[in-house]
Amino acid sequence: MEDKRYSPLAGARGEKGSRLLPVASNLIVLTRKSDFEHLKKRGKRLYPCDWMIVNYLPNPLDQMRCGWVVSKKIGKATVRNKIKRWCREFFREVAKGDDIKSVDINVVLKEKDETFYKKRTYKEFKGYLQKSWDRI
Repeated sequence: MEDKRYSPLAGARGEKGSRLLPVASNLIVLTRKSDFEHLKKRGKRLYPCDWMIVNYLPNPLDQMRCGWVVSKKIGKATVRNKIKRWCREFFREVAKGDDIKSVDINVVLKEKDETFYKKRTYKEFKGYLQKSWDRI
């Protein structure tokens, strides 16, 4: 049973419904709801720690497509923006390297208390994402 709204080629190469990150031409940010739903339904899940879930699914493109879900329950806007910056930075670094994979990735952060994510560091965050990336 295939999703009628989902198409892995939609949004490829910077078309409507996607955004290209300026650093890497082979990295696209997922923005369409159908892409996130498809990853949640059909993708595989990794649990690098108790507060992060990484959904991934190979795609037929020669590009990596990434997205992140940072709910308002995570914290105030400054904290959520910091986490989104960390995600973008990590995937930019990965896309610059030779270890690029044709895969759709979605990073989901679980709800924790208000100060939990304020205490996280980029080094810790990057370590958990790297652990997941190595397993994909």
